[in-house]
Amino acid sequence: MSGLYTIGKWLIALGTLALLGGGAYVIHKAARAERSMDEDDAVKNAARTKGNDVVLGPELAKKEGVTDAPARQVEWQPRLAVYGRVVPNPRATIEVRAPFSGSLRAAAGKPWPALGSRVKAGTVLGCLDIRVGPQERLDMQAKLHEARLKEKSAEEVFRIHQERYERLKAAAAGVSQTDVDAARVQMVQSRTDLATARAGVTRWQEALADIQRESRTGNVWSRTLSAPADGEITEVAARAGTAVEAGGLIARLVDFSKPLLRLDMPVASLTKGAPAKVQIHMVGMGGPEDPSFPPVSGKLVGPAAQVDAASQLAGYWYEIDLSGEKKEAQRLPASELWRPGLFVKTEAPDARATPTKALAVPATALVYHDGRTFVYIREAPGRLERRPVQVLGHDGAAIVLTGAIRRGEPVVDHGAQLLLSEEFREAAGKADDD
Repeated sequence: MSGLYTIGKWLIALGTLALLGGGAYVIHKAARAERSMDEDDAVKNAARTKGNDVVLGPELAKKEGVTDAPARQVEWQPRLAVYGRVVPNPRATIEVRAPFSGSLRAAAGKPWPALGSRVKAGTVLGCLDIRVGPQERLDMQAKLHEARLKEKSAEEVFRIHQERYERLKAAAAGVSQTDVDAARVQMVQSRTDLATARAGVTRWQEALADIQRESRTGNVWSRTLSAPADGEITEVAARAGTAVEAGGLIARLVDFSKPLLRLDMPVASLTKGAPAKVQIHMVGMGGPEDPSFPPVSGKLVGPAAQVDAASQLAGYWYEIDLSGEKKEAQRLPASELWRPGLFVKTEAPDARATPTKALAVPATALVYHDGRTFVYIREAPGRLERRPVQVLGHDGAAIVLTGAIRRGEPVVDHGAQLLLSEEFREAAGKADDD
């Protein structure tokens, strides 16, 4: 019995070992297949370098959005840096003034306008309770008396012209048609004057009646004050509960979506006049290569009234329209940045310089390393070469440059920074291995 028991144990042990070996073989085969797939993917997604070349796998290029565009030839006019500043725009400034004397109060359920608040055209800012004192009453009564006298005079003039017209019309013989027509014209004119005088009397009578009725009931005239246009409240000259005179300033609104700039340009470079449109950047930030603060287009308004006394540069007014700006998350609206006092810069063509031929590429094609500027050229599918270039200037959203590239060569316009990172990451890895 003990022999059979021993044989049974060995059979069980051998069966267990056989199962473990088979499982290990299956797992090893699956792992080899997975490694093979990973190696194939690695070949497709490889990013290797050789000198200034980057060999980029097709799937990695597609995944990272690496694209290219042909370099186009342009005629480049050398340009000068031009500086200026944002100034208050009179055409974008609106004042809200009291049409009559009276007391200000907030509208029902609405607070009094506050500094920095934005309002739309037609927004109710408050109410004006019109004050009518004894002097105003006396003036209105005098105006009513004057209107009644004018009405009486107009009635008498109309009666005279009407009778004269009737006489000439009745005496057909011996009276020319020209005299009859002239009399009729005078009668019609006098009738119009009479209607105007009667309307004036009616208006003053109604105004006095309203004052007397409100005086008896204890009510006051009230007029709603509304924003005449879209804007931001930059000054509050009077508050609710204060008295104002007719024409007194209540608030000032400014539409900052239409900034006005003064750009000072050298007179010698303006032989062809100031440019009609320019791309303007904020000093210290912005530029075609900086998507956080993109340049804006300025339109020439006209020359400034005076030359800058300190620099002796000619001043020109440019206006910007930001009303169609897109609202982006986690970014200040452009209308909050382009405010009076902001220093700006642009480039103006130098009429004294000779135009040269150059190449234009998208601004996103540039990469920087060791203080130098480069672009990547697609020499063959999956093979890209880094070449040095010299930037001449900006042409809208494009960069004008010269260097070791030719017209029509495909320049990487998206993903250039990725290529630079891959190139120097591999170089750094080799240095660590050494």
